[in-house]
Formats: sequence, structure tokens, C-alpha cells
Amino acid sequence: MILGITFKKNSPDSDNSKIIDIYFRLLKKHIYLDIYDPLADKVEVFENYKIILSDKPSGYYDIILLAVPHDEFLSFDYTVVSKPSTIKFDINLFQ
Repeated sequence: MILGITFKKNSPDSDNSKIIDIYFRLLKKHIYLDIYDPLADKVEVFENYKIILSDKPSGYYDIILLAVPHDEFLSFDYTVVSKPSTIKFDINLFQ
């Protein structure tokens, strides 16, 4: 699961988002991920990139990638979507 697709924190703007590039690179490797971003405009993201955003995280994920540190994600309860073996990765540590 990828958390966040917008260009920057707490913004609904997905134009120029590098997360979209990451998503499509992973798809080329046959790695399929849900993307959840409550701030992004679902219609706009689909029309521009043909990506369907999840309404909410559901199930248990093998990987959780915090891509955009929206305030909502900083208090997100990862235990409800994690397995004991889930890998959690925050790409914002490298910016």
C-alpha cells in the first residue's frame, strides 16, 4: 500500500508528483499496490493517470510505503492494516 500520491504534504494537488512515477515503476515489476490518499481528487487522478485510488486501507498489507506525510498519516494506526511481517517504509526520511 502507498500512503499519499499528491505533490506535497497536506495538499490535494497531484500534478508533478513523483509518487506516480514510483507506482508505475513498481507495476512494471509486477508489484501491485493500493494507493490511499484522502486529500487527492480521485476523479482527477484517474483522468490524468488512470490510477484508481482506494477509498480506505483495507486488508493486511505486506508493504506500507509512507509516500506523502499528510497530517492524517502521522497519526494513522498501522496495526489495523499490518501483519507481523509487514515492511513499513517512510520515503520522507530521505528528503
